[in-house]
Amino acid sequence: MQPQDKKLIYQVYNSNNRTIAFVSFSLEQFDQMPFFRSRLHDAVKTATELQYRIDTGLYEDIDVNIRYFDSKDADIVNNFYSRPWPGCFSWLFRTRYYREHKSEEIKVKQLIQIEISTSHDGPWFLIMESPFAEDEIAQYFEKVANDLRLDITRGEISSFAESIILKNIQKNERPTKAAP
Repeated sequence: MQPQDKKLIYQVYNSNNRTIAFVSFSLEQFDQMPFFRSRLHDAVKTATELQYRIDTGLYEDIDVNIRYFDSKDADIVNNFYSRPWPGCFSWLFRTRYYREHKSEEIKVKQLIQIEISTSHDGPWFLIMESPFAEDEIAQYFEKVANDLRLDITRGEISSFAESIILKNIQKNERPTKAAP
């Protein structure tokens, strides 16, 4: 789902006692995403005083995961995310290493309180998952956008799935000829 607006748009949703939010960058604003992510990280780090870990992927400026956790869990989290991930064949054949890794990943993910991520799979989205209330996340997004002098607007659609469906329906609608 590629953003079609030239504005910075964010959506916030509650899901299973967590709040999931995303910011959609237009192609013209794509170069602002790393700055936005960095400023958001600074704001969250200062407000929560949690430990954090930053992992980068193939495209180091785009593939970034920032995970926040209690200092008492630092060894467990850092140890897990420092190990190599199972490869393609491990996933395909469901090897013992893959199964053990997935089992441990479930336990470690429960220790992660806040996660901010961007990915080359959806390079125009910044995603944040946290226990913050919707309004708190909205304030973070708006403050960061103001600091960077970006125009940001909260989306008006009530759910993420609904927004995808509506955009896909609008793209696939074809004009019909009016009956005489």
